[in-house]
Amino acid sequence: MPVTSASNRADDAITLRSRVRAREAGSALLDFLAGRFRYHSRGEWATRIADGRVTIDGERATPQRILAKGEVVGYLRTEREPDAPTDVRVVFDRGGIVVVDKPAGLPFHADGAFLTRTVVGVLERELGVRLRPVQRLDRETSGLCVLARDRATARALHEELAARDFEKTYDALVRGVPEFRHTIVDAEIGRKPGSEIAIRRAVVTAGTPGAEPALTAFEVVASGSRSAWLRAAPSIPHAWCERIAPDPAG
Repeated sequence: MPVTSASNRADDAITLRSRVRAREAGSALLDFLAGRFRYHSRGEWATRIADGRVTIDGERATPQRILAKGEVVGYLRTEREPDAPTDVRVVFDRGGIVVVDKPAGLPFHADGAFLTRTVVGVLERELGVRLRPVQRLDRETSGLCVLARDRATARALHEELAARDFEKTYDALVRGVPEFRHTIVDAEIGRKPGSEIAIRRAVVTAGTPGAEPALTAFEVVASGSRSAWLRAAPSIPHAWCERIAPDPAG
């Protein structure tokens, strides 16, 4: 759920609110929560409804309450937010475009246990404006991220991404030394088999349901006896590229 009110202290209660969309109208409250906000299980959501921490337009509700379009579902969250680095450095801020240096360990946006300790949350408090992400990096990944200050700029940047007018490179430190100096990986990317993390991706067998094509050039920038510095440049941009751990064996 979007954060609509929050204090600067991670252990203070935070009220989250989400407006019911047309396609969600007619759903039971518990079905809506369990299907849309999967950071709690169905049973956990049922307990929170029973405890009165979930409301509809400010009123307590039952798990079977049928939702109508435009109603606002509120959730009072009281769990302490995990620690995370919040030193997000702004490296460019001009013409509606904001580029920041994201530290490793900080989630990009609110999800699961993290609500205010995110790249978007930190920047919106610091800059005092709503920001629209143009591209993201995983929590474990550091690097430059682009956001927009307004809807028109965000739309223009997304169009450039779709037209492949952006060039991206990713640097990775890996255990082991690849046998190649340069190589190109032409393979499909899909959900990583056996992973409990829904967004974790991996190279999969061609034809795997839900998989998408990806073409990435790898270069060994430097190497030691047991590790190497790789640079990856996707020539077919793919949203999941930075969510795949490079295999040093190639």
